[in-house]
Amino acid sequence: LFFFFFFLFERKLKLFFS
Repeated sequence: LFFFFFFLFERKLKLFFS
């Protein structure tokens, strides 16, 4: 569960920084 949340968070950060 934690890894899943981290994965989604990482994608959000990438989209935000892009």
